[in-house]
Amino acid sequence: MKDNFILTPAQRALVLSQAKYRHVIGGIGSGKTTGIMYLVVMVAQMFNNNCILIGRHHFGSLRDCQLPALQDILETLGIAYKLRRADMQIELSNGTKILFRPITKEQYPRLRSLALGMLVIEELDEIPQSLFEAMQKRLLYIPVLELDDNADPDLAMIFSRSWKRFSVTSGHGLPPQWIRDLWQHPTDPNYEAIHFDIGDNRHNLPKDYYEDLGLSDELKTKFLAGSWGGK
Repeated sequence: MKDNFILTPAQRALVLSQAKYRHVIGGIGSGKTTGIMYLVVMVAQMFNNNCILIGRHHFGSLRDCQLPALQDILETLGIAYKLRRADMQIELSNGTKILFRPITKEQYPRLRSLALGMLVIEELDEIPQSLFEAMQKRLLYIPVLELDDNADPDLAMIFSRSWKRFSVTSGHGLPPQWIRDLWQHPTDPNYEAIHFDIGDNRHNLPKDYYEDLGLSDELKTKFLAGSWGGK
């Protein structure tokens, strides 16, 4: 990550969203992970003693992708943290804990006692709808907003309303039907889909990034598209 990085339009939309259930759609290299991890850091900093879960069905990706991305943002912003690698957990000085966990039917019994202030599920299409609904019920923790002397109280209250007990999920442009039903044309204002355009993030990528991926036309449609149906 570059020093003093600038958020893309989609990343800003994610940060400013007021929806309780936000679904990020975008292709490889569109900046989804950076935007989500930036929001995690902001929420972790704003509320003391918060509990944030970052999960995915395939746990190896959390270790190899999401954890380094989060550490990169924390270090770029100069935020001190403690990594407990054996527990896959990051702790901040304000008491907030950020947990990295596999989200599977087999692992769920270990998760159902958690009271979360924020839930992140990467690649939501990897898990069934029933498991997503079960994880939604873990959004139980109500963090307390504590302002320092230099904070703008009006701005802080806006963020506190939009950053309390919510989830962010991610996926590509060809999701299963149940994800389409919730986010493609939502009738519930608690649900919002945020589209990430790969073109907005090109300045953060090597010049030949997409060519070097070597994807077939079919895989390009699936993994580089940032809209429903890969169009």
